[in-house]
Amino acid sequence: MGFWSDLGKALGISSSSSSSSSSSSSSSSDDKPSEKSTIGAVSKTGQYAGDGFEWVDKGGYLTRTYTGANKGAGLGQDVITGGTADKDVKEAIATISLNEGSAFAGSQASATDYDALDIFH
Repeated sequence: MGFWSDLGKALGISSSSSSSSSSSSSSSSDDKPSEKSTIGAVSKTGQYAGDGFEWVDKGGYLTRTYTGANKGAGLGQDVITGGTADKDVKEAIATISLNEGSAFAGSQASATDYDALDIFH
């Protein structure tokens, strides 16, 4: 551990468990965003953040962060566009959206029970 502790000392990071340092007392809570900063695993346009990830609104754009949400969903950790996904994946994303209360579940883009050619009638 010599390299890492030397690097920490050079950067001014204490590896001790003392609570006198203000940076060491808040480091564990800063690793994950607060519940209020995430908007859920499915954006309003149907972008699925990936198993275990949720979207964070950064004021005009979204980033994703690992929170452990839906980590067992079986869709993988990559971002998936729900609106253009195959029926089974779209249904899984819409279900996650419905369970978390995000807007995608209520949009027409999440529907899987209509004929795509109906838009021409």
